[in-house]
Amino acid sequence: MRILGIDPGLNTTGWGVVQTTGSNDCAWAAHGAIRTKPADAKTHRLVQLRDAVCRLAREHQATHGAIEAGYVGANARSAMALGEARAACILGLADAGLEVVEYSPALVKSCSQKKARRLLRLASDSESADFAERLELQEEAARFAAQRIDEQRQQRQRRTQPFAAAANECEKCIGEGRKE
Repeated sequence: MRILGIDPGLNTTGWGVVQTTGSNDCAWAAHGAIRTKPADAKTHRLVQLRDAVCRLAREHQATHGAIEAGYVGANARSAMALGEARAACILGLADAGLEVVEYSPALVKSCSQKKARRLLRLASDSESADFAERLELQEEAARFAAQRIDEQRQQRQRRTQPFAAAANECEKCIGEGRKE
């Protein structure tokens, strides 16, 4: 599984790609930031975000997307801008055909940044902390997405099992009819 993790923002949207290498193992693949110009119209910036995220997902052959869920603080204007940036990023992931998993900011913050820094082999400056946060988000997404995919597969099997049994019975009946 290859996961594109997004840390949304209207001015700067961070991204990172991890590859799952085992049941709970992830390996860093790439990371970066999408920057928009505050002087540009908001609609233009949102389209830039959507297109950039879609392009990244395709370039890095992501199979899943992960994004931090919205955070509503005291500043309503900032919350709206973050929500709009999140929506543009989610649309970019969806345009690339990815299933998107959302995580609460509290979950992301509670993850160990030391572990992510070790995986990234970065110093402990503020930029590294941002990348570490994105990597933690992706690592949690990898675990959760794998579990969720298995659950969905099992649900589909349970839902389709009666139909498959009925189809087999019909095929038997048709086959027996032809033998006569």
